[in-house]
Amino acid sequence: MNKPADITSFYDKRAQDDFIERYQNVPFYFKGKAFLDQVIQKGIRPHARLLDVGCGPGHLTADLLGSVQVVGIDLSPEMLEKAIAARPQGQYILHDFHHPLPNDLPPFDIIFASGAFDLCNNLDLAFSSLTARLKEQGVFYFTIPESRQGTPNNGEREILARPKEPENPVWLKFFTFQEVVGVLDQAGLAPISYEYAAGYRSNSLGIPIDYGYWVVAKKTVV
Repeated sequence: MNKPADITSFYDKRAQDDFIERYQNVPFYFKGKAFLDQVIQKGIRPHARLLDVGCGPGHLTADLLGSVQVVGIDLSPEMLEKAIAARPQGQYILHDFHHPLPNDLPPFDIIFASGAFDLCNNLDLAFSSLTARLKEQGVFYFTIPESRQGTPNNGEREILARPKEPENPVWLKFFTFQEVVGVLDQAGLAPISYEYAAGYRSNSLGIPIDYGYWVVAKKTVV
């Protein structure tokens, strides 16, 4: 199990690297940007309240329309500092998504989580906490490292994310398609679209990380 303190140190260190330059040319960056462009930048929801989960340095949401209310959460103070600098009008909170969001946050139209669940210990807990603050018919975009037969990570459920530092283990987590479907159903979310595709190639692990790309909506309560 990943300890919050280890996740914090993992991402604090990455915040000091060329994080944005490294990831702005990989598939999951482009796919996240494409979703935001379709839903927000083209005027479908120009005044949305958006929760950026695992916001990092704000690299995906910093340049959204000024009318969008961005709230970013992350476990890394170093990442949040960069996100604040990138979009000063946003609201940024040090928070673990396994726990309920602060009560004073109004509900969100959009939850956006690109690469946020790579180190997630408990998807059920994370999704129930986040979905509780998603408006009815609100949209949730997320990526999940997917365990799938016939891929480089065939059968893998977790891999050491920094193999050169085994004394402070941080585990990259993989989930099957069926597991994610079960989590969505439990959280009251209905799939809109799904794609299995490349995410990025890990330099430290030397393998490609493939993702399930999901867009889901909160079910209407009858």
